Amino acid sequence: MPVLAVMLMLIACNKDEDSSDILPSPEKPETSVPMEVAIVFEPSQIGSMCTNDYLLKDVEDMANAYPDSLVSTFICRSNYSETNQAIKTWASQAYGADERRHRLLILTDPALAYAMDGVQLQPTDHLLMLKTRLDDARKLGLDGRTHVLNVSCANAIRQAIEYWHQQYLEVYADTIASVTQFEKRLRITRLNKDVNYGDSIIETLLEMFPEKKVGDVLSVEWNDIVTDGLHLKEMKSPYDSEMFYLLAFFSVAVPDPLFRIDQGILTEIIEFTDWGAFNRSYEWFWLTHRDTPSFNILIGEYDNNNLQLDYIVPRYELKSWLTRWMNHPDNMPEEEWSGKAIFSPWRERF
Repeated sequence: MPVLAVMLMLIACNKDEDSSDILPSPEKPETSVPMEVAIVFEPSQIGSMCTNDYLLKDVEDMANAYPDSLVSTFICRSNYSETNQAIKTWASQAYGADERRHRLLILTDPALAYAMDGVQLQPTDHLLMLKTRLDDARKLGLDGRTHVLNVSCANAIRQAIEYWHQQYLEVYADTIASVTQFEKRLRITRLNKDVNYGDSIIETLLEMFPEKKVGDVLSVEWNDIVTDGLHLKEMKSPYDSEMFYLLAFFSVAVPDPLFRIDQGILTEIIEFTDWGAFNRSYEWFWLTHRDTPSFNILIGEYDNNNLQLDYIVPRYELKSWLTRWMNHPDNMPEEEWSGKAIFSPWRERF
C-alpha cells in the first residue's frame, strides 16, 4: 500500500479527547440481573500502581458496590501461555456461569489477542477491549457483542511536543543564534512492538509531521518516527524489572542534541515510553543516574509527584462504561473514545 494511503488511513483513525463520544453516565446500575466481569492484564502488568491497577480498582469497586448484581475476577499471569489457559478456563467454567445472565471479558491491551487462541466465548458473552482498534477487536469477539473503549492521547501529544520545544529553546538559548533548523528525533517504545494500539499517538505525530515515515530503526531515516519494543509473545519465562532497568540504560544512550550544531541544526530528541508497570524500572534507573538526561515522556501513571520526569496519563471512563453495560448490556456501542489523557510535566507538579 502506498505510504500516502497508509498515512491517510492512520489519520482517519485519529481521535481527540475533546470530541469524546462518551454517553452520560447514570448514577448507578438499575438492574439486579446477575452479571459477571473478568478483566485480563498482560503478563506481570499489575501491582506497581500503574494504569492497570486503577482499571482493576474500577471493576472491584463496581462489584463491591453492587454485590447482588455483579461478581468480578481478574487474570494476570507470568506469560501468554498461562494467560491463555486462564481465559479458556473462565470462558468454559467461570464462577456462576450457569447462573450469570450476562458475562463480560475485558482485555486491557491489544497484545492480549495472543492469549485468545482457542478461546470459545459463550453465545451471550460480551468482549470489551481497551487501547484497541475496532477492526482488531472484531477478529476476537462475537458479532454484535464486541466493543472497544479507548482514550485518545492526541491533545496530550501536541502539548508535549510544544512544551519540549520551549524547553529546548530555553536550555540551548546560548546556541539558538547559530541554529537555522530544528530537527525532531521522535521515538515510541512499547511493551510489544508487534501490536497496533488505539491511542492516537502515531496518528497524531503523522498529522503533525506529515513528511515523516513510521517504522523500526532499520527501515526509516534518522529523523523519522521510530517504533521500538519487545516481542513478548515469544518469551516463555517471566520477564522482570531488571530487564527493563537494562532497557532504560539503552533508552538514554542517544546523541547530544548539539551533535549537528556545526550544520546549524538543533536536534530535539523526544521519546515516548509505554512499558506499563515496568515504567517503574525507568523511574528507578533515572533516580539512580540523576546525572543522565531524560528525553523520555512516560505514558502511564506517575508514582511520585516529585519525580523529575514528564508523563502522559490516560484516564479511562471504565466505571461509566460498566454502569451503562449493566443497565443495557445488549445495547452498547461498538466503539467509544472517552476519558482524558493528561500531559503532566514535572515542573508543573512541583
